[in-house]
Amino acid sequence: MKKYLSLLFVLVLVFVLGAYKVSAREDEAERGGRMEIKKEHMDERKEAMDDWKDSRDDMKEKRMEMMRDMKEKREAWKEDMKEHWQDGAKMIRGRILIAFMQRAENLANIAERIETRIDKIEAEGKKTGDAQNFVDQAQVKIENAKDKIEDLKNDIDADKSFDELKGKLALIKEDLKSAHSSLRSAVEEIKKNVVKE
Repeated sequence: MKKYLSLLFVLVLVFVLGAYKVSAREDEAERGGRMEIKKEHMDERKEAMDDWKDSRDDMKEKRMEMMRDMKEKREAWKEDMKEHWQDGAKMIRGRILIAFMQRAENLANIAERIETRIDKIEAEGKKTGDAQNFVDQAQVKIENAKDKIEDLKNDIDADKSFDELKGKLALIKEDLKSAHSSLRSAVEEIKKNVVKE
């Protein structure tokens, strides 16, 4: 019995080892199949990542090209606007010049009307006081302002900056204000002297 028992033991051992080898081969085959599936899946993912990187690079290139185009357009727009602003600044300077010229002409017309009024009142034999002196002062200031306006016109044509023109504008404005106050004083002098008589 001992003999058979050891034989049985050897047979069981051979059977177990055989089964183990067979199951190991099946596991290995199965694992190899899984590994191939994993490799295929990894290859697909790698291809997808490469495609994504390529498309991302393409998008970056397109974005950079678009940014360059936008920058070029912005620079061209700045140049156009610079020319436009310079034309606009020149136009504004011209309007200021025209306004001062118009004001000087209006004051000259007022001075002439006051002077004709003074002549008319003196022809009637009434006194006008210092009204003629005020009108003469106003006319001198108006002429000074007109000369300065001509100088300003030449400076505007020479495209001088607004800061350079401010001083001349202030002098013109001061002369015109002085002429206006002289004309006002002449009118008050006429009213004062005419009402007295």
